[in-house]
Amino acid sequence: MPLPSAADVVRLRPVLLVGLLALVAAAPARATLAAYQADRRIAPGTLPPGGRTVLVLTAPGNGFADGQVSVVGAGGPLAWDTAAAPELVARTSFFTVARTHVAGRLVPDPLPPLDPAAGGQRVIFLRISTVGLAPGVYRGLLDVGAETMPVALTVFSYALPPKTTGFRTLFEIQPEAYFERVNPADPLAAGQASNRALYQLLSDYRIAPAEWGFGTPGRKVVYKDGYDWYTRRGTLMRIEANMGFNTLRLPLSTQHQASGAWVGGASPRDPATWAPWLAKVRPFWLQNAWQDRAVAWAWDEPGRRQFPLLAAQARALHASFPEAKLLSTASPSPGNRFLWDGGANDLDSWAVLSRRFYGQYDDAWGRYRSIEALRRAHKELWSYTYHGVPGSPGYDATEPLTDPRLFFAWNAIERTAGTLYADGMVTYKRLDPWTSLPDAGQSVFIYPGTPDAPAPVSSLRLEAIRDGVQDANLFEAYRARFGRSGLVRLLGQNGLFVARDGQLILGCVHGCGRFAWTKYSFPLWQHAERAASDGLEGARLRALVALSGP
Repeated sequence: MPLPSAADVVRLRPVLLVGLLALVAAAPARATLAAYQADRRIAPGTLPPGGRTVLVLTAPGNGFADGQVSVVGAGGPLAWDTAAAPELVARTSFFTVARTHVAGRLVPDPLPPLDPAAGGQRVIFLRISTVGLAPGVYRGLLDVGAETMPVALTVFSYALPPKTTGFRTLFEIQPEAYFERVNPADPLAAGQASNRALYQLLSDYRIAPAEWGFGTPGRKVVYKDGYDWYTRRGTLMRIEANMGFNTLRLPLSTQHQASGAWVGGASPRDPATWAPWLAKVRPFWLQNAWQDRAVAWAWDEPGRRQFPLLAAQARALHASFPEAKLLSTASPSPGNRFLWDGGANDLDSWAVLSRRFYGQYDDAWGRYRSIEALRRAHKELWSYTYHGVPGSPGYDATEPLTDPRLFFAWNAIERTAGTLYADGMVTYKRLDPWTSLPDAGQSVFIYPGTPDAPAPVSSLRLEAIRDGVQDANLFEAYRARFGRSGLVRLLGQNGLFVARDGQLILGCVHGCGRFAWTKYSFPLWQHAERAASDGLEGARLRALVALSGP
């Protein structure tokens, strides 16, 4: 099947813009109101280049659309015009873009609920659910005081897969740490009030939690419900897991957990202790039909000395819970070939650090040969990233807001099954995140509510991650139809990655296709936020057109 041409996109423009012309004519260009895509950092009181007089949004079905409106004038109450499509009115959530300090400077990131009656300078963030929404164009006028912003949402016939399938995620999170920050005087009350909302947010955003909080089974009682709400482990686990996740982590600890707190007393260092524990856990998982999504992550970043231990973990898991997969943050190499040679001691899922995916200076593709061999061995390939040596896009609050989405787009190029993140989502490190984030913000994506309003508060980066997961599913579907080279061309033509003849160009300090200030070789990606935002909008639109056609 040929790649969709630029003419395909041109043919779509009337669908997007017919009916908007009258709106635009009625609302000429203004100097105090401008629309932006969601992956731009807009400081309150500013109108950076690239602002538009109409907020045009495109989205797949079964997902979300989002955008921003910057108000620099007097502003005023926010409301949909009475003629707005009722679907927009019912499905739109509004937030205010707030700022916090990161590495000594103010950065737009928190997204507290918006007071629609407030006025003044502010940046408004819109999120619109397309779950269950029929394909079509939905239009409306958004009144901001005396001014008006036309909005048009196009929902395509291509829809994201169910939340229990598709691109997989596993993000470390400590729910108890969130509850303690919401209400230090009574964390249990905060947990009772916000536990469901926390896991629902993760489910809606297709982010699978690596911890189940109060749903974690006890060593003696396993999933037996106790009297108090926080001891109703079985009930809480059912509530949390059945919200819809495509990855369900088994209750097994990694080596980072203190030995006295190993879940179920099962030691990651002694897989012989797993069988009695998994014999208690597995019936509950089978009863709830979770076994096909079960993943055990019991060792983080193993070295050569731990490879035999991984083999022992694999044997223990495959014997005690044969439906589950063993995941670890490890890179395939000739030295660990015995972990992916088809035996009972094989590691099922390999989460490879993004910047070590290909190679390094003077051997740009050296590691990639083992990646390809791993694929031929039919093992599941994941990615992971963390704050550290630069070399690939990540989630830091100091990076362009487009970096998380480019990271997920890269995952689609490499056809990874999922991605793991171990730096945490609510690790505040004794700081008030509303004032300052620790380090580069890499451990905080969710801001705490208050005792009176305990629901979790999203962030620009969490929205970018959610958009990235949507992109990963969309671009993987595009890749399935047009091949890897077709997807590389699509992303390359939109200025997101440097490519030639459908092939990625790697960058490093020496011996790569291009120079880059990193020892590790990685595809050269767009670092300019506005250019990347425009490129992502174009690539997403073209992919949606291609996948929604006959």
